[in-house]
Amino acid sequence: MTHNEVLVEQYKLLISAFQTDEGTRESSNQFWVTLNSIGLSAVTYMQDIKHSTHPAESYLIFGLIALGVFLNLLWLSSLVAIKEKIETKRKVIVGLEKQLNSQVFSQLLIKDKVFFHGTSLTQREMFTPSMFILGFVLLGFLFYYFWVPLS
Repeated sequence: MTHNEVLVEQYKLLISAFQTDEGTRESSNQFWVTLNSIGLSAVTYMQDIKHSTHPAESYLIFGLIALGVFLNLLWLSSLVAIKEKIETKRKVIVGLEKQLNSQVFSQLLIKDKVFFHGTSLTQREMFTPSMFILGFVLLGFLFYYFWVPLS
């Protein structure tokens, strides 16, 4: 194999890995949104069925809220890790295209940092877990100030 053939094979592997990262990101976002929806539903349902003033129920609700915030922090962390992987592969792909004297994807990758349906991690993606965190915190404050017994 010549040097250029090796570079082309490496290039193909990187493109494939890039597509795999995109699929992972999309499916993980769906997982996190579903998990958060279940968590918020559980917190609001627990508050709705609360009939007694037993403190254990309040602790359970606050525990679910804390768990929701923690899981969203994990989601943000996973988005940052995926972003770093994508950025590294993006740089290598651009470098390989320079060596191969080809610019198949470089224009997209350099100009917009967009690849395969918007692989670049956008602020909008970071906005979603941040809003879920805000939702859990807001529910916690509302629960504490309006529903916790004052005894």
